[in-house]
Amino acid sequence: VGATLVFAAGLLLVAFWHTLQASHAATIFEASLFQSLLVAGIAALVLGALGAVAACCKQRCLLCVYAWAALLMSASLASGSALLSLQVSSTATSIELDCQEVQAGESLGQSAGPSQRAYEGMQADLSFCRQSNPSLLELGACENTTGSARWKQSPYWALFQGAESSYGCSGFC
Repeated sequence: VGATLVFAAGLLLVAFWHTLQASHAATIFEASLFQSLLVAGIAALVLGALGAVAACCKQRCLLCVYAWAALLMSASLASGSALLSLQVSSTATSIELDCQEVQAGESLGQSAGPSQRAYEGMQADLSFCRQSNPSLLELGACENTTGSARWKQSPYWALFQGAESSYGCSGFC
């Protein structure tokens, strides 16, 4: 029963990893999260399979190894999840503080800096596109115009596009 539960947990971790890949914000700001979820999911799948084999073969030594490995894995996942939740909240807080400083007229901080600079570059590209065609309202419509196309290579493009379509907002800070 334990091996089945560990195997099921591995399947859930891999499924969560796959689902989370659709989040543009997570892929940009918490890239290490993806690798951690995938590694933990694969480890749980392997450990669950090891436990099932040990139970079927009735190997006491293998069952003992499985039990210790399951205990070690659960302890490391528990501590890792606690650290991860702190990292995500501290990243969000750092970005929020940077944005508040920008709105107060201070210089741009390190957390929000790359995103804000990417937004400003995309805004400049849109302004450039609108010089040749003033009716353009979004960067996606600029694909056929000549000129600057930095926004096409930006990892933030999908994030800003998703925020604009989902929430009706634009910009970063």
